Amino acid sequence: MHADPELLALIAMGEQISDVDVLDHLAGCPDCRVELAHLSHAATLGRSTLGAGELFTPNARVWARVTEELGIASEAPTETPIIALRGRARRRRRWIPVVVAASVATMLVVGGLASWQLLQPTAARVLASAKLSAFPEWKGSTGEARVEKSADGTLVVQVSLSSPEHGSGFDEVWLMTSDAKHLVSLGVLRDGSGTFSIPAGINLSQYDVVDISSEPLDGNPAHSSNSIVRGQLS
Repeated sequence: MHADPELLALIAMGEQISDVDVLDHLAGCPDCRVELAHLSHAATLGRSTLGAGELFTPNARVWARVTEELGIASEAPTETPIIALRGRARRRRRWIPVVVAASVATMLVVGGLASWQLLQPTAARVLASAKLSAFPEWKGSTGEARVEKSADGTLVVQVSLSSPEHGSGFDEVWLMTSDAKHLVSLGVLRDGSGTFSIPAGINLSQYDVVDISSEPLDGNPAHSSNSIVRGQLS
């Protein structure tokens, strides 16, 4: 089970969450961390409309198109300020709940939608990539890694692995220096692929190697020294 999307939305808007189980899950779940990053980006865009100027009610066709995209009730609101323009009749600013389809939670955006297109996910910029080569003990294994930077500056690593079944244990993704003396765990790889947030303060010019290791269920957080694949980002 993943974290409740509504709780992720509250966290994205800066609310303090005291549910330890949710925070623990978020720390270990790359999927939920990525969703939280998207929600934080949307909340930032909403806050940016605070100084946008005068607001006016959009044409009913505009609202119909938005609700069609979101998959919510099609009734147009009687007075929903969305688009900011100078010289229009003064309208009172409001907080509008925006329901985002699929896995994106309900969120409050200052000044309304501002523009549905503005909230569409922007294409991430690829900063570096690597082909992950197998170690001798793991012949037939292959992998890829790609570092991406989103519009809000969030850095993530997308990783994929194809490897023979290897019994109990789990696969863990690491960033490490070229000499392998310093490393940081990004998280557990599930079903051969995953997206992992890069911790703040990590310099990719130093931590430029992606490693996937096979880890036993022994409770030891250190690297097992049993790497499956490894490659240098470029």
